[in-house]
Amino acid sequence: MSVYDHAINKREEILKLIDKDTTEKIKRKVRDDWWNEFKEKNEFKGDDRLLAGIDSSWNLKPYHGFYLYIVDAISIMSDETILGKKDDINIESLAVEESGKIIYNPAIALESKGMEFEHELIKGSKESNKCDIILVDGSLQARMYDYRRKAMIEFYTYDRSVFRRDDIIFISKRSDSRNILNGNAADIYYFDHATTKSGYSSPYYDKKKDITIVYARFTDYTPCLKVEFGMNIDKDLIEDRLLSIKEECINGYPYVLYLAHERCKISNDDIRTIESILGLEIEIGGREVLEY
Repeated sequence: MSVYDHAINKREEILKLIDKDTTEKIKRKVRDDWWNEFKEKNEFKGDDRLLAGIDSSWNLKPYHGFYLYIVDAISIMSDETILGKKDDINIESLAVEESGKIIYNPAIALESKGMEFEHELIKGSKESNKCDIILVDGSLQARMYDYRRKAMIEFYTYDRSVFRRDDIIFISKRSDSRNILNGNAADIYYFDHATTKSGYSSPYYDKKKDITIVYARFTDYTPCLKVEFGMNIDKDLIEDRLLSIKEECINGYPYVLYLAHERCKISNDDIRTIESILGLEIEIGGREVLEY
């Protein structure tokens, strides 16, 4: 049986995750009980606030016995003022410890280092007093409570007072969280499909994790984003913060996060350039192994 035959035979079973009747029921619930359209601009005072965006990136190249890696992170404002920058270039085995055992997972090791840099940039950006609101790329919930990787990613052990405030906001384009609507798919799927106009979901406060979650669409007909605060925060203040962000969005995405991503991303060309600077071209890498 081909994979195409398999897909045809299992079509109904596969698509149960996004069952039409269940999806429509949850979408009605979203529209009736959860979704709030934004107020007009002249009803708030948030359009003069200065925003900073924080993001990190990493890339690597494998060799026999070690990796060459680069980790980069930046905090930047919409006028391209850089509030902070962190980077690391090195060669090592990228071993990490899980449940008392050493394992080798370079992606998790470098992701953890990037999060450490972001934490330092959050603190430094607030201490600079040059911005009013800091946006951080990624989910706070996923960073702090990914128990599967708990022993490797230690973001949850950091000083929470750094981001337990209403002007430090985590924003992610994707989410697997199902805290709110209890559907088969993630909450973001239903908010995306139930609404088209700009607005936001009523806040959901996770008491156990001390995180307030909302889903927001900053421009009509663009994808929803997951927005998180590391504290309990009321609806009026959330809307005030979201409207400030909305003023600096392009195509539904915060411009400062776009800038941060562009300034810190590490391409394969960057890796090859660093490899040349370090004289590592003669080392045997993963690709050469496949060619023997």
